[in-house]
Amino acid sequence: MISYDDWRESFERDEHPPCSECNGDGQTYTTARDPTPRCMRCIDDDETCEQRAADEAALAADTNPTLPDRVTRKGDNPNERPMTASSAIVSVRQHLGDGLGASEIAAALGLSRWKAPITLWLEKTGRQPPSEVGEPAKWGNKLEPIVRAEYIERHGVEVRIPKASEYHPEIAWARATVDGYVYAPDETSALYRSHVLECKTVGLRLADDWGDDGEREVPDYYYTQAVWQMFVTGLKRVDFAVLLGGQFYFEVPVHHDAEIEADIVEGAQEFMDFVTRDIPPPVDASDAYSRHLRSRITQTPKAIDAPEDVEAMTLRWRDIVQAGKRIEDEEKLVKNLLLKRCVDLGSSKVQTSVGRLTVSMPGETNRTDYKAVVNDLATRLQLYGESIDIDAEIAKRTKTTPNDGSLRRPTTWTKEESK
Repeated sequence: MISYDDWRESFERDEHPPCSECNGDGQTYTTARDPTPRCMRCIDDDETCEQRAADEAALAADTNPTLPDRVTRKGDNPNERPMTASSAIVSVRQHLGDGLGASEIAAALGLSRWKAPITLWLEKTGRQPPSEVGEPAKWGNKLEPIVRAEYIERHGVEVRIPKASEYHPEIAWARATVDGYVYAPDETSALYRSHVLECKTVGLRLADDWGDDGEREVPDYYYTQAVWQMFVTGLKRVDFAVLLGGQFYFEVPVHHDAEIEADIVEGAQEFMDFVTRDIPPPVDASDAYSRHLRSRITQTPKAIDAPEDVEAMTLRWRDIVQAGKRIEDEEKLVKNLLLKRCVDLGSSKVQTSVGRLTVSMPGETNRTDYKAVVNDLATRLQLYGESIDIDAEIAKRTKTTPNDGSLRRPTTWTKEESK
């Protein structure tokens, strides 16, 4: 039986050792419970090694496989991998295609938190390599099988993972690579593709984007992804299975809306027109667009006279700066007036119709570099096995600074401004 270290080394070289149980030469996988490489036949007993090798050969020859709408038994569709509750914690490498994928739609429409339209355009036109996967996305991929297994266990359904992107039957560049298809029995007990499963791992920093326990919602940058998946696949529902902060699990369904879909498809078409015509999308307020334009500027020794449009935009900029200064001064005055009223009322907390006003008292503020604490403790524990006084380590990295107190506005105002 191959050792875990040997398997990890071969995995990093993008090689796949034979199945440790049947010695088959097809694709091998590992589970969270067992790092030993095994083929899908030995993991779930649903496919033979020969079928796995044949499936992958067919996939390599066909970059746009067609997926049937109905499947009557497991294993009938070579383009999907069936997952049960016992085998769902399996990492499956999916093959992405060209075109505009569901995870790129938010960026194309200017709704993404992480990527501006100009960045996506630079990537699609070959002017810039695709962005590297960051730590949150990396761990999201690693935890996806765990989230999928929880969904399967809760609902008792079968989820099949497509091995490649699916394309719209009429729009060649419209692509979606879903996390899984949920299969359910119809009136004849035959399994059919019911809806899409989308697995998300969300940090606490973005918790507000998903609403609260009373009313969960899908943020726009993921809602558009779901709409695009339904458009490409023809299905009418996407279930989001969400793991929040590594410990809170919930689900949010998204149902088909023809009007919203039409708007999103129109916006995607406009973006792809910019790509095919090799014309940058319109200028927006993103830092990415600013960097793109600065990289193309021509440095000249002398100034030239401003054309009329440049003169007009410069005057507008000056007016905005001056208005911002006036608004900043007015805000300071209103805050001081509110502070005086809090003093008159004898309360540091006042509940208003638009949120609570809170006055922090003058004193000292403690700020701890917890990232440095965690990195140092992890290193010392792994390398030296030291016994550590955590409270003392935190105290060493905590700085105390005086503060004059402040009047804090309701945190909901920021969310209202962003809508």
